[in-house]
Amino acid sequence: MFQVGKRITLMILAFVLAIVLLACQTTTTTTKADFELAGEYEIDITNLGMPLVFYLKMETDSTFKLSSNRNYDVDKGHGTVAGSGGTYMLLYSDSTTENPKTATFTVENQNLLFSTNLPYGASNINFMKVDDDDPEITYYLMAKIYAFEDRLGEYAGSHTVSAMGSEITYQYSIILKPGLEYTFRSDFEMGGEAYSYDEKGIFTISGMTITITPEGQSAIEGLIKEDGSLDLSVKPSQMGSRAVRNLRLTTTAAYAGVYLGYRNRVMGETVMYDTDTTLILDKFGGYTYQGIDAQSGTIDEVGTYSVSGTTITFTVTETQATHTGTIQNFMVVASFVVSTQSTNRAEIVSYRSNVQGELTGTTTVEEVEYTATLMLNPDGTYTLELKNAENAVILTESGTFTITKTMLVNLNLTAGAVTRNFVVSMSGVNGNIVHNEVTYGFLFAK
Repeated sequence: MFQVGKRITLMILAFVLAIVLLACQTTTTTTKADFELAGEYEIDITNLGMPLVFYLKMETDSTFKLSSNRNYDVDKGHGTVAGSGGTYMLLYSDSTTENPKTATFTVENQNLLFSTNLPYGASNINFMKVDDDDPEITYYLMAKIYAFEDRLGEYAGSHTVSAMGSEITYQYSIILKPGLEYTFRSDFEMGGEAYSYDEKGIFTISGMTITITPEGQSAIEGLIKEDGSLDLSVKPSQMGSRAVRNLRLTTTAAYAGVYLGYRNRVMGETVMYDTDTTLILDKFGGYTYQGIDAQSGTIDEVGTYSVSGTTITFTVTETQATHTGTIQNFMVVASFVVSTQSTNRAEIVSYRSNVQGELTGTTTVEEVEYTATLMLNPDGTYTLELKNAENAVILTESGTFTITKTMLVNLNLTAGAVTRNFVVSMSGVNGNIVHNEVTYGFLFAK
């Protein structure tokens, strides 16, 4: 994080650099040897108020381009790059002396840390934001470099130990990210309670050696094996000791998760089936399905899956039969057996767990705190409750929801004539509740 004085200094330098650049309207052409910033960068502005990721590419001739995808076929801004004394500037092609259009940054661990706002298409992305819940936390706009890209991704593993008269299974993964950053998470259950342990830091790779440096700790070396897996010393819990474990590169981590669904059928006064379903997609292309029919009992299916675009293909282990569906917007739409009395399949909409169950949020309006609870059910229904500081309910409603996508994934709530539109991400549901002409902004999370 920057101190205020340093921020002011950078802004002054940026101002001076802008005057120089705008005066001459030229930028010295360089080669890779003297322009080490050439490469591609990821810019994630989720913490700055919008769950959006876009991309920056710098060429060896000191030109740049911003785009919504890595094909760079959507132009969100382009121009040239120049630097002075460790401070750099993006000078946009449509910048003029009367109306300068620039963005200033410095370099930290090969990443670009912006000290001014970043023009992106018609938007102007803020370079910093104070956390809504914790004023001690400030987020900064950063472009994170794609380094060692062939090694990026999620690597997962597990092991089981005996402790306190029972067995504990640790499920963990490390994600190597753009920006030479990594995150590690371990999940386990002990005494009937769920626990997790998180770690983050930076990494680098030299040949077949990977080195991670956890925040506030010393560097730890690991081995990249011939099959691409990692032999790495990991810490599975707060009290656990580090030990070398093997973590395999996941193949389907982007789709992995627990998906919940519901399907019933009534003919006349006869209930044919009334089935709650659970579909679990793992990180290595395996799946398990279970349907619990209140009329006939439990149906189980296991197999493998693959994804191409939005099409998901399931292969049943027992018969090698395949069936397909779609996966997008935190939903799987596919057909599964829903009754032990029939082998026929019925189409089920299954929602990922991040858009299921009880989600809560708090907000402050005119120095008064409000809480809200959003319950999303597997049958596509919801309930919403808003309470004031005295814990009195000031709004309650029930209805149905859909999930769609425009630029972002949207959760659409409908209760009679009332419609509400929220934005969905892996971390939660973000949006406003307008009630009696008052707007309450919430980030709902589990």
